[in-house]
Amino acid sequence: MWNRAVDNMAAVEEVKIPKIRGLTSERSKKCAARIQDCLLTEDAWKNVINAVHADDWLSGRKPSAQYPNWCATFDYLVKNAGNIMRVLERARAPDSATGNREGRSSPGDEVTR
Repeated sequence: MWNRAVDNMAAVEEVKIPKIRGLTSERSKKCAARIQDCLLTEDAWKNVINAVHADDWLSGRKPSAQYPNWCATFDYLVKNAGNIMRVLERARAPDSATGNREGRSSPGDEVTR
């Protein structure tokens, strides 16, 4: 699903979000944990992926000065439940399409489990 979304976006515009090369056992464990922690259905995963692609900062289209080469990767999303929840909350924020970072968390602010 992740790679398909990257391909679909790349057909329309330049995409900085990297594809994944495979689903390792570690990634599988983290995915399973996020599905359980966040009660993610297939539609919810699609919402997360679409939110990353729609957001200027998460997609890497408008990087911050502090993180000029950063974008939300698959591994960033499945690292912990907090990252997925922040992406979904950011997508619901009125200024999310503008890439406004004021008061928002940075990649270093991840909640660990």
